[in-house]
Amino acid sequence: NGAAQAGIAQNTADYLLKNGFNVVSVGNAERYNYDTTIIYDYTGRYYTTRWLSEKFNLRPQSIVSLRDPNSNVDVRIVVGGDFTLP
Repeated sequence: NGAAQAGIAQNTADYLLKNGFNVVSVGNAERYNYDTTIIYDYTGRYYTTRWLSEKFNLRPQSIVSLRDPNSNVDVRIVVGGDFTLP
């Protein structure tokens, strides 16, 4: 949650779980003033990040590739002020 919207992180996690994703962590971002949602791709999950951007009605530019083979997650979503669940 980077948007200070109460419950949005958990609601997003619930949505992802219902759609077959493995959610390993839910919480608040380091700050609450993200205007836009960002999808961080740590392991090259192009189809996953593309699906997420389409489902959440985000522009492809919202996907940031941060290749890190040592990351404990494949993808991280920081929910911003523009975010709405489908």
